[in-house]
Amino acid sequence: MQARKFTAFVAATLASAALPTIVLMALVGTIASDEITRDEWWIVAGLLFAIALAHVVLLGVPAVVLLRRIGRYRLLPMSIAGALVGALPYAIFSFPFNVAAGVDVFNDGVQAMANGVATSAGWLEGVQEAAVFGALGFVGALAFYGVHRAIAEPTKGAIGALR
Repeated sequence: MQARKFTAFVAATLASAALPTIVLMALVGTIASDEITRDEWWIVAGLLFAIALAHVVLLGVPAVVLLRRIGRYRLLPMSIAGALVGALPYAIFSFPFNVAAGVDVFNDGVQAMANGVATSAGWLEGVQEAAVFGALGFVGALAFYGVHRAIAEPTKGAIGALR
């Protein structure tokens, strides 16, 4: 039984890194399909998977352990935790710290910073970017939960595992 739980945990960890990678590669494919060669495509996919796997191991697995410990290992708390684990690191590290006064930043003709201070358009852009990573975290959490429950609890099957 312990081998089944370990296998479920490893498979769920890999799935929670693989699915967001696939989603992000689909987005990259629709945006830059003419600009990337096949060899570059595999390099990008490998790098994205490595980053996603490190993210899952460093942030996602502790969130799962915490949810299991407090008895909240269910679909909704996992989804929320996944979205937070995906969005918060990006939001924290992309916040414009230490910007010199007098700096103006324009993105696609819209002023994101005025005199070193983020404008409302800049904040909105940051929130939108963090939301993309939150959605990827959400997808990864769903993948983890579904795969883990389907393998760890064989009597429920794939459909019953999502309850």
